[in-house]
Amino acid sequence: MIRTRKYAVVLACVLWATGCNEPVTPAKSAGPTSSQSTPLVADSSDWCAGHGVPESKCTKCNPALVEQFKSAGDWCAEHGFPESVCPVCNPMQPPSPETKAAAGKEAGDPADWCGGHAVPESKCTKCNPDLVERFKSSGDWCAEHGFPKSVCPVCNPMPPPGAKNEAPPKSPTGAATDWCAEHGVPESMCTKCNPSLASGFEASGDWCVDHGFPDSVCPVCNPMQPPPGVAPPSGLKPSTVIRFRTPSLERAAGILTVPVTSSGIGLAVETTARIEFNLNAMADIRSSISGIVKEVTADLGQEVAVRAPLFTIESAGVSELQSRRRASRGRQEVAKANLERQDALRKGAIASQRDVELARQEFEAAEAELRAIEQSLEISGAPANGRSGRFTVEAPIAGFIIRRPAMVGTFANEADSLATIADTSVMWALLEVPEWDASAVRLGQLVELRVDGIPAQVFTGTTTWIASEVEPRTRTVSVRTEVQNPDGLLRSGQFARASVQVAVPQGATTVPLEAVQRVGDDSMVFVRTAEGVYEARTVQTGRSNGRLVQVAGPLAEGDAVVTTGAFLLRTEVSPDSIGAGCCEAD
Repeated sequence: MIRTRKYAVVLACVLWATGCNEPVTPAKSAGPTSSQSTPLVADSSDWCAGHGVPESKCTKCNPALVEQFKSAGDWCAEHGFPESVCPVCNPMQPPSPETKAAAGKEAGDPADWCGGHAVPESKCTKCNPDLVERFKSSGDWCAEHGFPKSVCPVCNPMPPPGAKNEAPPKSPTGAATDWCAEHGVPESMCTKCNPSLASGFEASGDWCVDHGFPDSVCPVCNPMQPPPGVAPPSGLKPSTVIRFRTPSLERAAGILTVPVTSSGIGLAVETTARIEFNLNAMADIRSSISGIVKEVTADLGQEVAVRAPLFTIESAGVSELQSRRRASRGRQEVAKANLERQDALRKGAIASQRDVELARQEFEAAEAELRAIEQSLEISGAPANGRSGRFTVEAPIAGFIIRRPAMVGTFANEADSLATIADTSVMWALLEVPEWDASAVRLGQLVELRVDGIPAQVFTGTTTWIASEVEPRTRTVSVRTEVQNPDGLLRSGQFARASVQVAVPQGATTVPLEAVQRVGDDSMVFVRTAEGVYEARTVQTGRSNGRLVQVAGPLAEGDAVVTTGAFLLRTEVSPDSIGAGCCEAD
């Protein structure tokens, strides 16, 4: 007992020395109370979302409050907040979303408001950069946007002065009994269906000049919700008329029209093509006997006729053949004379039949040798009775010399080409048809070619060859067509766009592809009916060749449909566009 009293005295002295004069609370029970298990719910009108404490007790946003809470003994030195609301030691439950939506956030003070940055002027670090360090040191800082976290206009936006804490109003809903589904406005205020109402709304100041509706119900500026079960307008009223306000506006819009025509468009396979020489009309010039080029008589790019001289070649081989011919010719003449003599002696019973056969055999051998030498000279182009060893290489076909590597002094032989001649009156176009379209291509089908460098002309031909294999890298099938080229406009190596007609053309009304515009789910064309007046007409599209499209609808041959400027007219009548303001749609 005495020892216990001594310990109590010592403990009391220690507590007095440390200045802890607050009463010691008894030990808490192991089980938590209801107040401990359920944290307090904060008031949405007094809440600092940046630090998770009531705004009236946030010492980070309001450092001046620190001394007040310290003197009251309500202070958490470890975290720098009042102990009673410390977000670490005694966290409070933040306001529920429903409470926030109902209460909103307190609007700014008009006397302390920075309209340029939507924060209180006393906390605007953009206008007052000197405040940055203070808010950073207090932990109230949004590094991403450069504002105090508690008033960051992105993370924690404040309503501007005078704003009410209300949810944004919803668009009014129209009444089912007073609703114009075509224009998306109340029927009683629809100035399109009832033009006589326009003057009344204009006089009252409730008028949208841009779109021709009362401004309070303008379907573009102030759209209303349609009645339940009624879909908003998505299409365009047939025969809608667009009128330019002045002729000068129409001219400034740069609208161009073309007449509607009736023509046939077949189904086509579009692909790329490459122009090449016709290999069936080309010749590679070489020398069958080795020699030296002594003279060149044809220039690169020159047009030559059949058997036109190209090169003069001097060859020791030709000189040898000419010498052998002369010797062979002499032996052949001797053998012939011997044969004739033996025949005469045989008739006189002087020579035997064997002598005649031997003479005939010698003559035939000499004649065969002479014929072989002359054929060799003929192939080389050398004269049979010449003595100089020179011969001339002639053009085997007519055409243009497209390559000529040979020059004076070039060694000519069978391995090296001297020149190449091509007949360019007919060229090949090699098409690369995608694998999935190749099954529709047949021999004899019409092919149209358009070359970028020759925009004014369309070349035509027919398919003459279809490859029996698919190119493994490009997955295409090669198709060849022969194209007439009388003017020499096509050149080997050019690229072209090819269209293979795989179905017979069918006649119908056609318009340029750019004349057709999509408005909602409809295809539209605009027809010029008078100066400054255009009518929108709904059409159904059919076949197209990439430039023209077949259409069915209220169009007649010769109607002027808009091409350039059709998109501008579309913006004037489309329900999801505000228009350019240069014309009016009825």
